[in-house]
This record gives sequence, structure tokens and C-alpha cells, in this order.
Amino acid sequence: MMDEKSLEVVDKKTGELSHRKQFNPEQVALLKRTIAVDHTDDELQLFLAFCNSKGLDPFSREVYSIKRKGKLTFQMGIDGLRGKAESTGEYDGTETFWCNETGQWVDVWTAPEPPYAAKVLAHRKGCSTPFVGIAKWSEY
Repeated sequence: MMDEKSLEVVDKKTGELSHRKQFNPEQVALLKRTIAVDHTDDELQLFLAFCNSKGLDPFSREVYSIKRKGKLTFQMGIDGLRGKAESTGEYDGTETFWCNETGQWVDVWTAPEPPYAAKVLAHRKGCSTPFVGIAKWSEY
């Protein structure tokens, strides 16, 4: 099992120490048993280094370590993306919409079956148009 690790991360803009995150042995063991079950110790250590370098907390669903076809990848969760956006001071909220197979978008999904797709509009202060993301339910 890995030893307790900590990393210091220097903010590129200010030159100041921005994060110092330590994962104690109990947290590392919990990650290995739950979130990173199929990871080797080296892969888990790499994931923790990534979390530290980005200031992300895997216990708060901000980031995930996923193996796809045997290859390790790190994926920020919506909670991590929102947190990072909020930390900039430029985040101005989001709007979420759902649609059925006819393409009609609504702001509340009330049907018992899953929606066909979801759309999120992310607003940034000073921008006249939002950033748009669309995902089909079948992709997940």
C-alpha cells in the first residue's frame, strides 16, 4: 500500500502556494476499496497526484479515475467543474433543459421515462452568449 502523500502546488499567476492536500492512509485505503477498485498502487498514486495538482477532491465527486479498455483517464465531475468555474469569479450560473425524442426542450422533466437529451447553458460574466453542452441519454 502507498505511503501518505502530499504535494505542494504553486499558483502560476501569483507564485503562491495554492494547495497542500494530504491523503491519509485511511483515505487512500477507502479510495482503493470504493472509487479506484481496479487500480494498481501506482495508478492510485498517479490519480492522487492529479487530484493534488488540480485541487480536486475525489470524495466530493469533483473528479473520477476511470479505466477504459485498460487505459487510465481522469475525468472531472460536474461538481469539480462548477467549483473551478466559481473560483474564477466569472461564473454566472447555468440553465438546464431536457427534451423528448421530438426535440421539444423543457426546463422540468416530468415524464416517467428518461429524457432523450439534456442541454446545459453555462453563463460567464461579460459574455453575451452562453456556452452550450448537449448530451443524449443513450450516450450514458
